[in-house]
Amino acid sequence: MISGYGNTIYDEMLSGWRCERFNAKTHTNVREECVWMNFDVPDRLHDARYMGSSYRERQTLARRRTRLYDRIERMEPAERNELINWLNATYGLEAV
Repeated sequence: MISGYGNTIYDEMLSGWRCERFNAKTHTNVREECVWMNFDVPDRLHDARYMGSSYRERQTLARRRTRLYDRIERMEPAERNELINWLNATYGLEAV
C-alpha cells in the first residue's frame, strides 16, 4: 500500500494496482490524495464501522445495525434460536 498525492510516475509504475482517490484537507486547502493497493477489495470488512462510502452512509448503516441488534435482543429465546438456525443453514461459515 502506497499513499500520496496523485502523479503520473506512480500512475505509470503502479498501473496494475487498485487506486482509491479522495479529498484531504491540508494546512491551506484541499488536495486529492491517492492510495495505491496491490490487493483486491476484500469480500468482508474486519470492522463494520467502515462500511459505507460517506459519513452519512456510515451513520445510516450504524443506526440500522443498532436497530437490528436491539430487535434481535428483544426476541423470545425460541424465536431468536430459530433465526440463528436459519442464518447458519443459509449462510453457514461464509458469514464469519
